[in-house]
This record gives sequence, C-alpha cells and structure tokens, in this order.
Amino acid sequence: IYSDEHDTGNLLVFELTNNKPQGLRGAGDFDIAAFHWLDDSHLLFNITREKIYSWGLYAATIGSLQRFETINAYDALKIIGIPRKRPGRVLVWTVQDAHDYGQPGELNELDTTRFSSRFGSSHTADTIVRSYSPPKGGAVLDWLANQDGELALCVTGANGQAHLHRYQREKRIWLETKFSPNDNKPMELDLDDRFIWVVTHTTQEGYALRRCELESGKLEDPVCTDPHYDMSNGRLYFSEHEHRLVGITYLQRKPLTVWFSKRFASAQATVDLHSPDTDNILVGHDQADESFLYHLSGSQNPGSYELLDLEKKTLRVIAHSAPWLKDHVF
Repeated sequence: IYSDEHDTGNLLVFELTNNKPQGLRGAGDFDIAAFHWLDDSHLLFNITREKIYSWGLYAATIGSLQRFETINAYDALKIIGIPRKRPGRVLVWTVQDAHDYGQPGELNELDTTRFSSRFGSSHTADTIVRSYSPPKGGAVLDWLANQDGELALCVTGANGQAHLHRYQREKRIWLETKFSPNDNKPMELDLDDRFIWVVTHTTQEGYALRRCELESGKLEDPVCTDPHYDMSNGRLYFSEHEHRLVGITYLQRKPLTVWFSKRFASAQATVDLHSPDTDNILVGHDQADESFLYHLSGSQNPGSYELLDLEKKTLRVIAHSAPWLKDHVF
C-alpha cells in the first residue's frame, strides 16, 4: 500500500523476477487501506472512506486486479485468520454492522470463491460456510487465530474485567484460560499454539516479552525487556523454518528491532551496513528465510521498499513510497 502525491491510498503488486508492477488505485474519498494474501494468486483488501470510515472487503486476482469482487460493501470488517488447510476461506468479524446501527456482528468463515452478486452489499448465505458462536457471559472484545489461520482465542469483557477463552475445534466449545488479559497484554499465539506471547509490566523490570502457557497460565522467563517502553504494540516475527519466534520491532523514540535469530540478525546487519542513516524495518520474508523485504525511511529518505537476498548479499529497490520526492535534496 502506498500513498500517491494526492494522498490517495493505492495498491501495488510486484513480480519479483522482473520487478514488473501491477496496481489498483483508490479514487475520490476512497483509499485502499490494507491487504492480506489469500494465496499466491489472490488477495483481499479493505478500503476506507474519507480516511475514517471502513468500507467493506474485496477480493482480487493477481493479473486482473481491476476486476475485483465485492465481498462486503458497507460494514467495518476485521480479518481474523486465513485457514491454510482450506484454500479460499477467510475468517471475518463484523466489528460494526451498517445494518444494525454500528453494533458488532458475527464471526463468519467465508468462501471467497462464491459470490451471488458481483456488486452485492454484503456477503450472503452462499458465501458464509460457517458461523462461530462466542463464549457465554460477556461481550466480545476480540478474536484471535493461530499461526495456521484457525480460530483459537476469544477475548470477552464483563463487569470491567477481560477474559481469555480458548477454542477447542474438535468439540466446538470454549474454555476459559488461566491467563489474565487484565494483568498482562496478549500479543500473538506462538507457532506452538499451546502458548501465547504476552507483555508483562512490573516497576522492577519494566516491560517484558515472555511466553505464557495457556492451560496453566505459567509465564516463562523474558526473552526481551525494556525499562521504559511498552512493547505490546510492537510486531512479532516468526520463522517457520526455525519454528520459533525470531524477533520483535517496537517503538522507542524511534523504531527498535531485537532479533533472537542469528540469520535474521545477519540480514538486519547487512541492510544497516548498506543504509546506516535510515530506519530499516523488516516487512516480510519468504518461508526459507532467504529473501527479506525491508522498508527504509529517514530524514533524507521519504521511504523505499528494498529486497535483500541474504545468500548473495544483494539489495535492490522494489519501489519508492514517494517517487515524486526521491530526487529532491532535503
């Protein structure tokens, strides 16, 4: 996603073998706000109106982005997960229902290959393949999927207290965990979804990133601490190749990345050596941990996306965030 000189959010997709782009532009008051890969050939995207109002969910095929399909045109939706074992499926929560005065709605599993109308105002019974009932005794605050995109957790609130429930897929029931989201801030499930990564805080050690076993509520030793800055709004990185958490990026006075993997630390060091005057933040990487996409930005660089081949130690520019500014001297 990038903003053009008119501050309109647009989507660009690049073929890495030839760096050839294809795109989909926002228009008027509408901006493309976020996207999710459904598989190697399809993606989902959200748009906003006037940069405030969420305006539905859409699906597009690589090679024909302009012929996108409308999944939902008006509701505020949140993608909870994309199940790997069921191609074309997506778990979508209606955070605010346009037909119910903005009230939260259901969590549904949709089949994005089925549409009853190209310009339908909302997903229909033909698109919904399953609905998930929340735990009883409280309003839903959030849903969480595991690293395979399957529904795993639900956060509910009642009487000023939050509760974390774990979903048992075989029995289709909810069990409340011993983890307290009131005392510790949950981030993401581990690759081993018996555990969740959380940020704790004490006056003695400050903020700490640690793993918690859901069944017992037992907290493991911290893997990262910060005496002053909260890490809970940061981004966690997982490696399927190493099958573990490999790093975190969070905000101090500027973005800070801490790596727990030698390979990811080596990739970061390579980019930092090449561009020492920019903040170099990892955006994504391939499953083999060989190619790493970074966003570089700084006082002299309005932003660029660059791809590192770690084995070849080559770094090439994929796109500039503000190409109309890249040749200007600041």
